[in-house]
Amino acid sequence: AAAFQQAGALEQTRLCEEQAFDRAPEDERAFVALRRRFEGDARRLADLFFSRAHAVPREAPRLLKERAALLFERGEALFAAEALDDLLRVAPNDLEALMRRADLAADAGGPTASAPYDRRLVNADAIALPAGIKERALLRLGHAALQARAYQDAADALTELITEHEIDPRQV
Repeated sequence: AAAFQQAGALEQTRLCEEQAFDRAPEDERAFVALRRRFEGDARRLADLFFSRAHAVPREAPRLLKERAALLFERGEALFAAEALDDLLRVAPNDLEALMRRADLAADAGGPTASAPYDRRLVNADAIALPAGIKERALLRLGHAALQARAYQDAADALTELITEHEIDPRQV
């Protein structure tokens, strides 16, 4: 690739860089070259991060987090949700990823869709959660239980929200 670049043969340079990464995604130079080139193309860059994460497991949490953030920032909610699911498989205790995934699920499908993520948030280390996150998760869980006609579960979630988090019952 370097020889083609010096000769000014950009197409051959690109082809060599892509082949180098395809053959050895753990190669730092090949990864950096493609990362630079794909900077303006969110999906190609996200695919690059995904491939590199599988090839270099020690970098997977960072790369998958970067992939999810990139897709989220570019307005690719569906792909961001998928990327967050991939991240949560390798870093199940990543609270930031879990919070963002719960919010994406709620935005797309309401409280029932976010319930699995909200349950994990409610059971997470409360000290590490930013203010309002557990409360939002409990509120969504309460509404999801009401929609499912699981009245005892709804009462439990909403009671915890009101009593432990000093929420005005009229706001529920």
